[in-house]
Amino acid sequence: MARTKATPCVALAQWLSSKSLTQAQFARMVGVAPNTVYRWISGERRPDWTTMRRLADITAGEITPDSFLSQPARAA
Repeated sequence: MARTKATPCVALAQWLSSKSLTQAQFARMVGVAPNTVYRWISGERRPDWTTMRRLADITAGEITPDSFLSQPARAA
């Protein structure tokens, strides 16, 4: 069975930038490997529900499961 690519998480990349955090710094906060954060942002992988709740807590609700499930806005 072929694995489908998850939606890129543009919101997470923007949040990291707004907080001047690197993917490695954020990975330490979450308790995952830095390449895991890269995979979330690129859409290669999606966090599990437990991790999504932790992300929402760490980001004060700015990153939610919808951030990973919604299609990013497209330029007109």
